[in-house]
Amino acid sequence: MRNQITISAALLGLVALTGCLDNSLDLTNPNQITAETFWKTKADAVNATNGLYASLYSRGMWGRNRYDFWGRSDVIMSRSPAGNIQAALRGVVTDYNYTGFLAGIWNDPYQGIFRANQVIARVPTMSLDAATTSQLVAEAKFIRALMYFHQTLIFKNIPLILEEVDASTQPKFTPQADVYKQVIKDASEAAAALPWVWTGADKGRATKGAALAQAAEANMMLGNWQAAADMLQQIVDSGQYRLLPNYVDLFTIPAGEQSAESLFEVAFGDQNNYVGGAYGNIWPRLIGPQTGNCSTCGSLGFSDQQPTQWAFDLFFQDGSGPYPTNEDPRLDVSIFWNRPGGMDVFGTAFATRYAKTGPGGIPGYYDQDLNHTFFFKKYQEYWLTQLANFANPINYKVYRLGQIYIMLAEARVELNQVPAAKAAVDVVRARAGVPPMPAGLSSDSARMYVNREAARELFAEGHTRLAYLLRHNWLTKEYLASRNPFHASQFINGHNDYMPIPQPEMNLNPNAVQNPGW
Repeated sequence: MRNQITISAALLGLVALTGCLDNSLDLTNPNQITAETFWKTKADAVNATNGLYASLYSRGMWGRNRYDFWGRSDVIMSRSPAGNIQAALRGVVTDYNYTGFLAGIWNDPYQGIFRANQVIARVPTMSLDAATTSQLVAEAKFIRALMYFHQTLIFKNIPLILEEVDASTQPKFTPQADVYKQVIKDASEAAAALPWVWTGADKGRATKGAALAQAAEANMMLGNWQAAADMLQQIVDSGQYRLLPNYVDLFTIPAGEQSAESLFEVAFGDQNNYVGGAYGNIWPRLIGPQTGNCSTCGSLGFSDQQPTQWAFDLFFQDGSGPYPTNEDPRLDVSIFWNRPGGMDVFGTAFATRYAKTGPGGIPGYYDQDLNHTFFFKKYQEYWLTQLANFANPINYKVYRLGQIYIMLAEARVELNQVPAAKAAVDVVRARAGVPPMPAGLSSDSARMYVNREAARELFAEGHTRLAYLLRHNWLTKEYLASRNPFHASQFINGHNDYMPIPQPEMNLNPNAVQNPGW
């Protein structure tokens, strides 16, 4: 855990200010925070803005539940014994109320948006200096853009609420393209007022680089490749961020936490360190390697998600078989596998821990044999001999410079600027210690090359893969068939690419419009 924003517990109650009260007793609690008593001082404004960061830790965002929806791609499948998790990773939802492990998916981002709307509306009316007002509003606009981006990525057409509202509001649904346009507007305005980097106790706040990256990604979802390329090039040319020399350091502690490569992170503690409305990052445990048959090794992960065979094969450059000798070094950072010569999984050799893999092995987790069994390693505290805590303190990387180079390469290909795309790709490949992208590729060949490089460099990094497939119209049964048969087997084009609008929203809001096929 590094540089979590300090959040006053009192601020968590601000989301309830719009609730209805029974005034029949006409009593006032002098200690109760209200809209009339709160927005008075600079400390109030700063605390309210800090409170925005708490929304990042909610169950419906980086706290827990959104990862299964982000996993709907070509690089992730599931053998989880929990059928509802397997279904979610196929884009199949039967719980339209979004309870249980899906809780918060719809509501939690809107709580963050509500808080952001409060800051954007109220801070400019306070007696603050111009610099403070500009900074706090910019942070709020970045958080609002971030929430709307991730909400429309999952649900497509959604309510777009840009002002304070009460619980009786029945908002109209906004087309996805217009939501992305608002994300671009918010993030661009935020970028104009935010610094490139923060230092000291402020490290971890929204940066200019993160806001530009968010605006660029929304432009890419709309096919505005030139606008995206210009923003991404601005980040690179700023010189404010640099790649860490070793890829492995990105996901270790402390080297990878709020590093020179980071544009924005969700900072975590662990289960013994409650900070910022959250204990720690529990996603690594949910997707972590299965315990196996080592009875004395302690419980490991739940393996709700696992890498696909296609994703594993991407890390082998010659494609000559399951174990060629020239694997990409990023493989051993990303995936636990039956490496020739051995690989430890929390202090126990892979082949020992999973000796019962194959026919007759533990159902639900294993494939045909050890050489086709893979588990997530990225974001795991793999250097431990046993898994110490349910939640770990590794910060989640929302935007980092390696990702910016990949996005820039993608945009350059779409602009038919293949040499410029190659230059961007070669930066991250050089850091990984692998050969450069071949010269002289056609735009079509370069497009597929960058697609594969994105899957390698950004493997298992949250929303990145889902967004990539959606913007290229590759989240289809045909594309997935050869890359992720697990996903393709139940995929219906034009249906499973977005999730259903929750039933409570449909019941309470006459303006709600259900997604096709649900």
